[in-house]
Amino acid sequence: MYSFLRRLLMTKLTFSILFTLCLFCIHCSDSGTNSDNGNTAPVASFTITPDSGSTTTLFEFDASGCSDTEDELSSLSVRWDWESDDTWDTEYSSVKQITYKFNAQGYYTVRLEVKDSGNLTHTATRQISVTEDTNTVTDTDGNVYKVVKIGDQYWMAENLSVTHYRNGDAIGTTNPADLDITSQTSPTYQWSYYGDEENVNIYGRLYTGHAVLDSRNICPEGWHIPSYEELNILVVAALDSKVGVNPLKEMGTVHWEDPNTGATYSVGFDALPAGIRNANGVFDALRLFTGIWSTTEYELDTTELWNIGLHYNTSDIYGNHYSKSDALSVRCIKD
Repeated sequence: MYSFLRRLLMTKLTFSILFTLCLFCIHCSDSGTNSDNGNTAPVASFTITPDSGSTTTLFEFDASGCSDTEDELSSLSVRWDWESDDTWDTEYSSVKQITYKFNAQGYYTVRLEVKDSGNLTHTATRQISVTEDTNTVTDTDGNVYKVVKIGDQYWMAENLSVTHYRNGDAIGTTNPADLDITSQTSPTYQWSYYGDEENVNIYGRLYTGHAVLDSRNICPEGWHIPSYEELNILVVAALDSKVGVNPLKEMGTVHWEDPNTGATYSVGFDALPAGIRNANGVFDALRLFTGIWSTTEYELDTTELWNIGLHYNTSDIYGNHYSKSDALSVRCIKD
């Protein structure tokens, strides 16, 4: 009897101890990821100016947006990894602004780590597109265009705005700007959007397909209007097997209407939503759409030309064929 009572008491005692330990452990797990002294981790944040550029661009990285519950900004230290290759390229420093120039073109993920006085850390990343510096090209009118290399191709990084052919002949226009030209056989015209010359500085001019095909050439010497095959090569090189993105569009909503879907990074082509002028005289889709001409005729209807179309509300890049009497944007490619 005594032995039974003793075993019973020992069992209750063991259960009591285990129960207490379990309660203690459960309480300990609620402490979270912060340090034992109640210190909370800082929050990493930074900006990049500009958000894209070339191998000659001096980028400015600013981590002044970092914060911490306990520490002032001046007490936080930061370090940088320019290629996100798990190797820190700088030592910890209290200086939050730094500049850096990338040596090669590419699509980089920059990593920042911030550390507080309690040695707790937090990281943040941002992506940046760096193109090869390829200088500029000048058209017949003296307009200067940035140039970008994408894959093995060199492209104008701005929409063409020339008003003369390579031989000096004027590229015609209409008065009024919304004149219906559907009855004309081979109209070779250019327009500013809705006849407003202020639009040219941003969006360039719109050219009929007939002007694009004119043997007098609207591109500068050493450059030409792309074929549809060359446009497809551009698209493949720009996408680089990525999905759900449109790296040909200019980023942001300064010129593209919100939400500018898929423009999460840029390869420097910076396509702008210049809209379209239909043959019937209707200007449409400024800030919403751009079409970029090729010289390739549509196989089923030679009155039309192939082009690629970009829209504000999708990342998709469309292959379209429009009447040669319609007017779209032009991007020249180097011979």
